[in-house]
Amino acid sequence: MLPICSKDSDPCFVLFDLVVGGHHATYIQHFIEYWNSKRLRQPLYIIVAPEFAEVHADVYALAHDHASRNVHFVVISQAEAIAIQTSKSLIRRSFREWQLFCQYAKALNAAQALLMYFDHLQVAIALGSPAPCPVSGIYFRPTFHYASFAQHRASWQDRLRAWRQRLVLALAARNPRLTTLFCLDPFAISPIQKHVPRIQAVHLPDPVAPFEAASIDAAHPMSQAIEPERYVFLLFGNLDQRKGITQVLAAIKLLPREIIEKICLLLVGKLLPEDASTILSQIQTIEQTTPIQIVLHNRFVSESEMQHVFRRSDIVLIPYQRHVGMSGVLLQAAMAEKPVLASNYGLLGELVRTYELGITIETENCEQIAKSLASFVTDSRHRMGKVQNMQDFVQNHTPQHFVETILTTVKFPFELDWDSSTSRVVL
Repeated sequence: MLPICSKDSDPCFVLFDLVVGGHHATYIQHFIEYWNSKRLRQPLYIIVAPEFAEVHADVYALAHDHASRNVHFVVISQAEAIAIQTSKSLIRRSFREWQLFCQYAKALNAAQALLMYFDHLQVAIALGSPAPCPVSGIYFRPTFHYASFAQHRASWQDRLRAWRQRLVLALAARNPRLTTLFCLDPFAISPIQKHVPRIQAVHLPDPVAPFEAASIDAAHPMSQAIEPERYVFLLFGNLDQRKGITQVLAAIKLLPREIIEKICLLLVGKLLPEDASTILSQIQTIEQTTPIQIVLHNRFVSESEMQHVFRRSDIVLIPYQRHVGMSGVLLQAAMAEKPVLASNYGLLGELVRTYELGITIETENCEQIAKSLASFVTDSRHRMGKVQNMQDFVQNHTPQHFVETILTTVKFPFELDWDSSTSRVVL
């Protein structure tokens, strides 16, 4: 059943996000915490999928905190979710999702709305129902500008994708209700603005929570297994084929024994079921045939554990395979002031090169990975990294800056919910 808000009620701000995985829950959490800390009077409605409350119970609970009386989750029905999930094509799915957004935004009397994932809705925005309010979106995966990157070698598939992206974006921009596109990629802003000048394109720094001040605890359970005199190479996040773990394991076998015996490979994250048996078999073979130390934590870790493993590492590996978009691991590495060994492809490679955050290579090439691993072991300059560059890179990537960038751009007038004041504040 659709929620109905009176036309006389306060104008509300709506977040629409039916994606349950990835960073989306964290972005929603930042909004809720900001709304509560600033005590904003206008309602914040967050439209989510039915499984959100179960998968992200901690974030869902924030809206029921005593400080969250103006924050509300709106959960679509199970029938609506099934209709979207069982769509026979991505195009049909996007139209159903867009229609659902329009229905809910109208029922909520939305004054402004933010599509937390704009990419897959573009055709529906262009050709579907008219939006009931001004709409902005977060554009996650533009790649049509990658050809301008120094080390980018475009395949015919890349060129076709770029042509398709430009076409679809131009169609979506014809919708007069679409006002602003936020993008995590700073290099995409100018190309987007040039291609669709009517739309306001704004860089949105991907948020990362500041590390708590703490020293490395040698007694920490995640440190105890690490042998002394080894350099710790951290691979963090979902451990699957796309993240380059198999290439790293293959590269280790190419190293001389005197290098391998100085390496600890710290693997922290969940092995995906479809890749687990292959990766575990690789690990077992390497452990039996080389003097490597491999420490595997096959699980999701807490925020404090994550901060500890980044601090404990010497080098952070980001050997992703033709990864599109931003990398949260790169931000975490910079926050911990650790150099990276990363893919030279796309936005990830361009950021590492621009800010000099480490070494970039073709991560499909095991020989290049092996050579770079050896250079970190033998050359202390690589292990030190450029700390000032890392600090400069993350300085604007705070949760508060993330939310305020959105709110100031859409120019929605908010009121502070003070008992003694109803002064309007435009953020």
